[in-house]
Amino acid sequence: MSEDWRAPLFARRNAGMKFDLESLRAVDAALGHPARAARHVQVLGTNGKGSTSAMIAWALQKAGQRAGRRVGLFTSPHLHRAGERVRVNFVPATDAELRSAIERVLEHEGAAGRTLSFFELLTLAALVHFGAAGVEDIVLEAGLGGRLDSTSLRRADHVALTSVAMDHQAFLGPDLASIAGEKLGALDAEQVLWTVAQAPEVEAVLSTRPFRRASPVPASLPAVLPGPHQRINASLARALVEGMGEPWPGEAGWADFRWPGRYEARPHLGGVMVFDVAHNPHAMEALVEAATADRAGPPDLIVWGHAADKEGEAMRAALARLECERWWAGPVGPRGQCNAGSRSTEARAFDDASSLELRAALESRLAGGARVLVCGSHFVVAPLRAWALGLGPLDMDPPELTDPVNVHGEQGPP
Repeated sequence: MSEDWRAPLFARRNAGMKFDLESLRAVDAALGHPARAARHVQVLGTNGKGSTSAMIAWALQKAGQRAGRRVGLFTSPHLHRAGERVRVNFVPATDAELRSAIERVLEHEGAAGRTLSFFELLTLAALVHFGAAGVEDIVLEAGLGGRLDSTSLRRADHVALTSVAMDHQAFLGPDLASIAGEKLGALDAEQVLWTVAQAPEVEAVLSTRPFRRASPVPASLPAVLPGPHQRINASLARALVEGMGEPWPGEAGWADFRWPGRYEARPHLGGVMVFDVAHNPHAMEALVEAATADRAGPPDLIVWGHAADKEGEAMRAALARLECERWWAGPVGPRGQCNAGSRSTEARAFDDASSLELRAALESRLAGGARVLVCGSHFVVAPLRAWALGLGPLDMDPPELTDPVNVHGEQGPP
């Protein structure tokens, strides 16, 4: 093992995407199918997957507290540390726990004569950790698509489909019908699928298989997840949880719930910073709606940036409805290779969200009581959120330890 235990995982981030599950299944079998006996919930979709997954896991945890039942939650990406992706009863895996799980997967990877991708390695490490912790329920947020996503390794007992929107077209297809087909392609007719109202193209795909619709009724919603879009996510999470025969927590049951980076307001230096990881046009529209309805008022300043493969023009058009000054702060590394238009239309532009020049400029605005919205990408939100929380280098994985970058120009799955 190298000096930095994370190297075997993150060294695979530039290896491109894999579009089959054969290696994953082989190594899973070599491992003895860890945590196979647990109930599996898979959350598919484009926007709202993380929040919906978190609410499902929280509700199942609350329902099982008296019986001591444990719930595993696997999400992506992380904001500050890789262990945030792998949680047991909402407690992130420690470096030591994640290292142990990764080392075990790597050992069996070699024995099976296979090479796993970044997400495959991390998914199996999560299952190893969940198995060691004795979890009885596992909630898995799908990464890219669904048909060939690593979270489709096991047949899920219950499946949620959040709002489907245009994103990752190079991999999932050029239109909503293609994207929906990829997301639902791994499911069989016997799996219980819950969803919300979708665009007509997605509804057409849904009509080819059995599904259940979550009623758009008010649901107890964590105060830390404001916005109409989160009420839709909560209705979906509630329908699935109650469909599993478990109760949905009342208002008091959400008092301690936290899910960072979803319209998360943090006081800082006399002002307020609001963090949201919206990173495609549909999500940005929902963010703007939430900011418009915010009783604390709309932002005075927006700091945003997006990865090179995102629809920057559409996101910028959505943010323009907030009628305030905007600054550009692109993500670091290959993800920041954006066209000049992403920078040139904003009042100020900074090389990346970790820029000391950006922080100095923000200090001045926050000292005057400004409300600053930071959005557009996890890789923009993470460094500025860490700054607001006073996190140091030892509290965070280095910024280069990110999710895979598609450097080989692969197109979508076969």
